[in-house]
Amino acid sequence: MSKKILFILLTMIFNFNIMANEIENTDEKIEEKPPLCRAFILGDTKGNIFYAENENEMLPLASVTKVMTLMLTYEALENGKIKLDDKVIVDKNMAEMGGSRIWMKEGTKISVDDLIKATAIHSANNAAYGLAKHVGGDIDTFVAMMNAKAKELGFGKDIDYNTPTGLPPHMTGRGKDTGSALGVYKLSLAALNYPEYIKVASKKEESLFYSGKSKIHNRNKLLGKEGIYGIKTGHLDNWYNITVASDENNMNSIAVVLGAPTEALRDEKIIDEIKLFQKDYKVVEFLNKNIPIGEIEVLNGAVKKVEVYSNKNYSDIVKNDSDVKFVMDKEESIKAPLYEGQEIGEYKLYVNDKIVDEGKIIIRENIEKRNNFFSIWQ
Repeated sequence: MSKKILFILLTMIFNFNIMANEIENTDEKIEEKPPLCRAFILGDTKGNIFYAENENEMLPLASVTKVMTLMLTYEALENGKIKLDDKVIVDKNMAEMGGSRIWMKEGTKISVDDLIKATAIHSANNAAYGLAKHVGGDIDTFVAMMNAKAKELGFGKDIDYNTPTGLPPHMTGRGKDTGSALGVYKLSLAALNYPEYIKVASKKEESLFYSGKSKIHNRNKLLGKEGIYGIKTGHLDNWYNITVASDENNMNSIAVVLGAPTEALRDEKIIDEIKLFQKDYKVVEFLNKNIPIGEIEVLNGAVKKVEVYSNKNYSDIVKNDSDVKFVMDKEESIKAPLYEGQEIGEYKLYVNDKIVDEGKIIIRENIEKRNNFFSIWQ
C-alpha cells in the first residue's frame, strides 16, 4: 500500500522591479500640498482592500446617496412592483426641488425609465425623489427601506440615510445623509449586482422623452479613463464625492473618494490611485482546469502515469512581490481502473502564507487495467 505524502509543487515569488524616482537634496522649501480628499478607499470586487485613508469616518454622502435609491428602484422592477413604462405624476415638491435637476412642472407625467436615466446619469434630485415616492409610496417609507437594505447588505452601521437624494438639511428639512468611505465601498460592491443600473450609470449621455427628446450628460467625467465605468458622483458646496468601478487590465476594482475640495482634485485622486494599483499589483492565473498540475503513478494500469488537474480555474490580484505556494495532498500512486472526473486528492493555494483557494485534484481520462494475459510474458 502506497504512503500518503504532501507535495509542495510550486513556490513563485513575483519580483517586479519598480524604479523609484530619485529625490535630490535641495535647500529650497518644498510647499506641502493640501490633501486631495477627506477619505479614500480602493479595493477589488471580492471585498479585498488595497489602499485606504480615513475610511471609517462618517462624512456627507451628497448624491452618492442615489446609488441606494437606484438599487431599490431596480429591485422593485425585478419584483414586478413597478414597470419601466409606469408614468409618475410630478407633484409640487418634485417641481420645486433645487440642486441638480431636470426640467419639470407640476402635473407632468414622466416614465420610470426617464427618471432612472435622469437620476443615474444627470444626478437629478427631482427625478430621484420621483422614483422614491413611486417605489415607497412616500418618502419616509422609502428612507426606511434604504436603511433596512443597508442593514441587510451588511453596512447599516457604515451609512445613514435620511433622504433619497443626498440634498442637505436646509433644502429638505430632513437629516443629513452620511457614510464612510468603507460604507460606500460596500454599497458599490452591492451595486455591481444590478447590471442594468451599472449599464445606465456608465453612459456618457442619454436621451429623455417625457417632454420631447432632450439630451442629458453624465456628471462623471472619468468614464472610459483607466477602465472606469459607473458608479456615482456627489457634490455639495466645496465637497466632491465619487465612487467608480474599473476593469483596467482585467483588474476589477472599486475606488471611492469623499470630501475633495474640487471636482478636479477628486478626479485626480481617483486616477492617481488606480495607476498606483496597476503598478503595484498584477492579475495572475494560478489554476486552469484544462492545464495539468502534475502527474501520478498508475499501478496495474494500461499506462504507467497519468496527468492530474484542478477541478476549477482560479485567478486573483496579488502584489508584485507576493510569495505564492501551491500544495497538493494526494497518494504517490493509485490503482487502475481510473475514471474521468475521479477525485484523487486535494490542493491548497497560499499567498503570503494565507490560504486563498482550495479544491479537488481530478483525473481527466479513463485508464483501464493492464491486460494480465500479456503481462505474464513481460
